[in-house]
Amino acid sequence: MNEVVQMEARGGGYHLYRVYRMSENSARLRVCENVGGLAARIAETVRALPAGTTADSFSVDPETLVFGMEIMLTAPGGES
Repeated sequence: MNEVVQMEARGGGYHLYRVYRMSENSARLRVCENVGGLAARIAETVRALPAGTTADSFSVDPETLVFGMEIMLTAPGGES
């Protein structure tokens, strides 16, 4: 929940970074920008829970997030 609170507080300035297909010399990166709106909706839902109820975790289907184009990262002197 703390992550959701931080996301909500930053509004449009909070981004998720997905780094994948990592090797010794390279990786791929995609960014999902401005997830503050999603966080605000989650926080609103949690605040509406009955008194004494807490949410221990959240799962978000990655298919619902909009990530930008893939960025290739290469270590200095490395090959992709």
